[in-house]
Amino acid sequence: MGHMDLLAVNTTVEPAMRDRKAPGAASYWLALCFLLTFVSSFFLSGLSLPTADLDHSYQAVLEYARVHNLQFGRDIVFTFGPLGFLNTNVSQGMFAGQRMIAALAWSALVAWSATGLARRIPGRLKFIFLLWFLIYSNSGALEQHVFLVMAYGCLMLTGEVQRHKAAAATFLLAFALLALVKFNIFLAASVSVLLCALVQACRREVKTSLLMAGCYGAALLALWLCLGQQLGNLFPWIRGSLEITGGYTGAMTIFPKVPVLALCLAAGGLYLASLWVIARSARLTISNVGMLSVTSMYLFLSWKHSFIRADGHALDFVFFLPMACAILISGTFQKTMSNSSRRLLAAFFLSSMVLCNWAADLQEPGIMLSKLVDWPGRMAGNSRLILKSLTGDGAGCFEALRAGRRRLPDLPVARALVGNAPVDVMNYRQWVALANNLNYRPRPVIQGYSAYTPYLQDLDLSWYEGARSPQYLLLRMETIDRRFPALDDATLFRHLLTHYRPVGEDSGFLVLRALPGSPDAPGTRLVRQADLGFGTRFDLPAGTGPTTFTMQVEVRPTLWGRAMRFLFQAPVLTMEVTSRGKAERYRFIPAMAERGFVISPILLTNNDLMLYFKGQAGNRAEGVSFFKPGFAFGQLSDSIKVKLYQAETKGQ
Repeated sequence: MGHMDLLAVNTTVEPAMRDRKAPGAASYWLALCFLLTFVSSFFLSGLSLPTADLDHSYQAVLEYARVHNLQFGRDIVFTFGPLGFLNTNVSQGMFAGQRMIAALAWSALVAWSATGLARRIPGRLKFIFLLWFLIYSNSGALEQHVFLVMAYGCLMLTGEVQRHKAAAATFLLAFALLALVKFNIFLAASVSVLLCALVQACRREVKTSLLMAGCYGAALLALWLCLGQQLGNLFPWIRGSLEITGGYTGAMTIFPKVPVLALCLAAGGLYLASLWVIARSARLTISNVGMLSVTSMYLFLSWKHSFIRADGHALDFVFFLPMACAILISGTFQKTMSNSSRRLLAAFFLSSMVLCNWAADLQEPGIMLSKLVDWPGRMAGNSRLILKSLTGDGAGCFEALRAGRRRLPDLPVARALVGNAPVDVMNYRQWVALANNLNYRPRPVIQGYSAYTPYLQDLDLSWYEGARSPQYLLLRMETIDRRFPALDDATLFRHLLTHYRPVGEDSGFLVLRALPGSPDAPGTRLVRQADLGFGTRFDLPAGTGPTTFTMQVEVRPTLWGRAMRFLFQAPVLTMEVTSRGKAERYRFIPAMAERGFVISPILLTNNDLMLYFKGQAGNRAEGVSFFKPGFAFGQLSDSIKVKLYQAETKGQ
C-alpha cells in the first residue's frame, strides 16, 4: 500500500479540504516548507572579488555599466540587461544594499512559488519534489529558479486573476524585473505574459487580458527608465541581444557527452509522454493548454541553454526537467484524470528524476552525492548571509568591502602610459582595466569572442571609427575553444592593425595607442576566389615579405541544417592552416569570417603581433582547408565560397 500511495492521487480530497481537517498541522508544514526553500534558494550576487578571467570580467563590467550609467543597446550590446549585475558571482562591492534587498525579495518569491506548487502536487510526491528542489536546484545563480517562478506565476495569470489581484500584480512586476536581468528571460517573460493574456481573452476576459499585457509593458518601460536607460535604446538592445542569441549556436557549440545526451533525451521523452497522457486523459481547459504551452517553452529554452554549449551548462536542463514534470502532476491537470493515468504520470515524474540523476553523475562524476552531502553546509552558509543581509552587514557579505583586499592583476606600466585617457580591452579580460582604476571605455560588444555575426562586428567597428573611440587599448592575443585568434572581432582587429601602434607591454598585455589623425586604411585587391569542397585545400600566393592577406568565407546551412541548429546545435567546423609545411587545426566560425579576417601572416600571440607592427615577416599561411564532422551530413551546402584579398600597402 505504501508504494501505491506514492503513485495514487485521491481526487476526492483536495489540499484545501485536508487543510480544514488539520489547520494547525497544515500551517506548520507550509511555514516549514517556506522557510527551508527560502534559505536554500537564497542567492546574494557579487560576493567575491573578480579575477581576470572571462566570466568574472564581463560580470564586473555589468556592475561598472550600472555605476557609470552606460546605455544598453548603445554603449553595451550584451545578453544581459541593466539589472544583469544582480546575477553575478563577483563585484567590486557596489550596490550592496540593492543586492541584499533583491536577494531577500527573490528568495521569498522562490519560496512562495515552490511551496505553492508543492501544495498542488498530490500525496507524497510533493515531498519528493521539494527534496529535489531543495538539494539539487540551486547552483548559485538566478537562472536555476527563474522558470519555476515564472511557471507558478503563469498558474496565477491563467487562472481567476480577479480573485488573486495582488498575486497577479506581484508576478507581473517580477516578470518585468527579471526581463531586465538577462535577454533570454526577457523573451520568456514577454512570451509568457502574451500567452497568459491570450488565455484570458479566449475566456472572454478581454479587460483582464488587456490590463495584464498593459501592466507588464508599462512596468518594463518604467523600470528601464528608472534604471537610467534612454527609451530609444530599448529596441537596439533587443536587436543586438537577438543577434548575440542567434549567433550563439554557431559560435559556442560544444557537443555533449553521448551518454548524457541519450539520458536527457530519454528524460525529455518522458515529459513529452506526460503531455500525451494529459492530452488523452484530462479534460483540458484553455487555462490548462496555456500552462502546458509555457511550461514546454521553458523546458525548450532550458534545453537550448544547456545543450548548445554542453559543458557544465548541461546540468541546467538536468536539474530543471523534474521540476517541469512536477508541474504536470499538479492538481491543475489531474482533477479530471483516471487513477491509471495519474499513476502513469507519477511514474514518468519519478523516472525522470532517476534519469536526470544518472545524467548529472555522468556529466560531473560525484556531483549528486556532493550536493546531498554539502546541503547542510549550504543551508548554514545561506542562513549566515541572510542574517547579515537583514542587518545590513555589507563588509561581512562582500569580499570587495573588506579591508586589505588587493585587486589583481597589477599593471603599473599600463597605468603610467594610459593615465586618465580612455582605454578599451581586447579580447575578454576587462577586469584588468577596472582593477587598475583606468578610464575604461568599452566597445559595444565588450568581449571579442562574442562578436560572432557581421552585424555585431559592424557595431564594434563603427564605434571605433567614430568620435568616441579610445585613445589606448590593452590587447592580448587569445581566444576560446581553440579558435583561429584573428576571427574574434575580425573587422575591428583589421582596423586596429592600421590605426594603433604598441607603446608598451605589461603582464601579458600590449598597450596600444591610437595613431594621430585618421590614417587611411590600406586598400585591398582581390587576388583569388574559389568554390571549395570540404577538405579541399585553398593555396595562398607564395612570398616572403610582410604582405597582409585577408580571407572572406561563406558557408551556408541547408534547410535541414537550419532545423537542427534551431532544435539542437550547429556542427563544429575546423580550419586547417598550413605554414612551413606544418598543418595546424583551429575551430572555425563561418559567420565571423563573412566580413573577412587576417589569414596571413598568422597572428597567434603577442610576439606575432609585435613582429607585424615592426614590419617583419612572420609565419606565412601557405594553404587553408575546411572540415566538418561526419555527423553533419546534409546540414551544410557542399560549396564553400572563398575570397582572398591582398593589402595594396603594408600599412606598417
